[in-house]
Amino acid sequence: MIKPKFLSLFILTSCCFASAAHAQGLVGSWPLAPQKQLLTGHCKNRDNPEFKAQRLRKALDLPDVPAYSGDHVRFVTGTMFANVKGGPSSTMQFSVNEDPSVVLQWYRNVLIQNKWSVLDNTAGKKSLAAMKANNICQITTVGASKANAKCDLLVRYKFYKATDLGAN
Repeated sequence: MIKPKFLSLFILTSCCFASAAHAQGLVGSWPLAPQKQLLTGHCKNRDNPEFKAQRLRKALDLPDVPAYSGDHVRFVTGTMFANVKGGPSSTMQFSVNEDPSVVLQWYRNVLIQNKWSVLDNTAGKKSLAAMKANNICQITTVGASKANAKCDLLVRYKFYKATDLGAN
């Protein structure tokens, strides 16, 4: 069973990390002006190494999360936050030529096959989240950023690091 407080924290931090990456011009095609103001203003975490983003040049192989096998899947961009307390976090964006419902159903099936605890429809049937061994994966579909795609796929993954919680 997914622990709601961990999942909520992951979704919240994923949004914050994605915003920071967008502000640095690392991901997506969203407007940058509002986020740039945040980073150039009084952002107290701007120089914190925990929030340093690394741009991904290719998709990561994620543990127990297969790459989407649909038609015309293209890696667009990605960001890795390697120094986050509790373990690294990554976000990858793909351009996909299938309907969002098909993409989400495929991920739901493969995550269950790989023994993830899946929480469906976390964002109005455009997202699902799953947890396995305290690793968290969130799959979200958004409007297409490319003219020849039906949607974009965001794969967020939070790697659990037991040493940060004092476990041996």
